[in-house]
Amino acid sequence: MQGSKEKAPTEETGNIIRVFWACLCEWSLSPLGKHLATEWSSVRKAPAILIVTALLGGSGGYWIKTKFVEHEIVEKNTTAVNFNNRISALNIELQDAHRERDKYQVLAIEAENALAPWKQLATSEYPKEPINKSLNLLLEKVDSFQKILKNSKSNPLNEPIASASATATVDVLTDDKPSANMGWGGLVLFASANNEVMLMGTTINNATLPSESGKGRFRIVCDCPVDSPSMGKSVNNLASASYIQIAFRKEIIKPNTKILGGQVIWVINNRITLKFDVPEQVTGPYGNDLSVLFIRSLTDGLSPLIMEPSL
Repeated sequence: MQGSKEKAPTEETGNIIRVFWACLCEWSLSPLGKHLATEWSSVRKAPAILIVTALLGGSGGYWIKTKFVEHEIVEKNTTAVNFNNRISALNIELQDAHRERDKYQVLAIEAENALAPWKQLATSEYPKEPINKSLNLLLEKVDSFQKILKNSKSNPLNEPIASASATATVDVLTDDKPSANMGWGGLVLFASANNEVMLMGTTINNATLPSESGKGRFRIVCDCPVDSPSMGKSVNNLASASYIQIAFRKEIIKPNTKILGGQVIWVINNRITLKFDVPEQVTGPYGNDLSVLFIRSLTDGLSPLIMEPSL
């Protein structure tokens, strides 16, 4: 009797173990928990309970580890996405860098082409010198020529302005046909950037020229008096001019008249000719008696005032 009592638990102890077993199966993280709850008769003895408990704990640990690995995978996937985005941004930056490189390569080729004739000239002038040194020597020679010309009394650009005249011819969109030789017709002037008059000529002759139907062509010839501000100053002083202003009597060209084009020709000291194209525009009023138009792009017309030395 004593031996059989040691081998089998009391009824109360069995009930406690059975409740414990049921709770353990209910709370188990293992998907086998519900199945094992029906297998009480097979695991009544304590050693079996310990074994099953170990199995259930291992199953729960495996499940926890699985969830942890899944979390790590999600984090690594997020890192991979961020890494791919960064790679894409770097690829875009690399493409931009390639475009910049190609642009500078084109500029370098253009600069090399522009420098080619100077290299040829430098090589012919200084054949025994390295190309960089020969270019520097050529540059020094050009600078010395420019200084000589600038200071030379024979340079017409350094001569004082003694006479100046201007002829302005403009084409207009109009049906008006004013008669020729109407007396004083207008003026033409050079002005600086601060609107100071440099040279101003007034009309000595004006005329209406033949033109197509619906268009008019008018010309005024102006002569500058000796008291014009730039009279007596060197010719190259005109290189600082900012714009040309042309004014016509309203009887010749009215305000709000469409200017189709034209040309202004200045002759300085009867030696230097400066030509300027009149752009399309609409005349504006100037005082009570005049209509005015402007030429603001003077670079090409003033180019004869910049004398390039010949080697």
